[in-house]
Amino acid sequence: MENSTFQIIAGCLLILFQFSSCKKDGISKSSDNVTTGAVSAIGYFSATGNGSVKVDGVVRQRGICWSTHEFPNISDFITIDPNPGSGNFSNILVGLDPSTKYWVRAYAQTDAGNIYGDEVSFTTPTLVLGQSLFNGILFFVDSLGHHGLIAAPADQATIGWSNGANVTTNASSETDGLANTGMISDVQGDAPPYAASVCMDIESNGVFFIWFLPSKNELDLMYKSKDLIGGFSSNLYWSSTENDTNNAWTQDFSNGTHALSNKTTTHHVRAIRSF
Repeated sequence: MENSTFQIIAGCLLILFQFSSCKKDGISKSSDNVTTGAVSAIGYFSATGNGSVKVDGVVRQRGICWSTHEFPNISDFITIDPNPGSGNFSNILVGLDPSTKYWVRAYAQTDAGNIYGDEVSFTTPTLVLGQSLFNGILFFVDSLGHHGLIAAPADQATIGWSNGANVTTNASSETDGLANTGMISDVQGDAPPYAASVCMDIESNGVFFIWFLPSKNELDLMYKSKDLIGGFSSNLYWSSTENDTNNAWTQDFSNGTHALSNKTTTHHVRAIRSF
């Protein structure tokens, strides 16, 4: 009798264990049918997730899910592989942040439910001030190490802020040069060239983040890192921050002084891009 009772209890525990290993938060999980490979090509903003699916039934969708928490699932960030079915696959994970740990699982959607491989983790590298990045030089990173500013490696031109006729552009932000540059371009058009346009005209070389004329505060950050970046003149540089119809803010790169200047005056221009 005691042996029978023991066998019943052991059988119940085994069933409970098998059920719990196949379910987590109501989602089926089986590392036998789906395998998560090691993450490769780990960069600051992207990486390659690798997986393998071996399922007898129909695989409607497969891919990689990832998150900054453990046990990611399809409600988190996912890729959708273009070739559903069994076999090995690799997908690029985009939109990552530098200096961040991620957890990854391969997944497959089948008639039996969502099947996941075991999770693996990886950490994106840390950005370093002064390094080359996106065809420029990194000179500022926020406190989390996720976002920053990149300077072009050389000046773009010595040119006026306006395109010949001073007009109000409402580009008054002291912190957002990208928004300022867009507003200036909307009002002043493409030609003849001027400070903001020569920044926007730099070839992106396949990089999503566009170049723009820095705002007053962004220009100041660049001045404080001028030795790290290099190649500056000891003269005035334009910011994208407008003061009024006729004047915009500049900064003297010999001493850091901010000053207003008539928009038709020619000063140096150094583009930046943000991420």
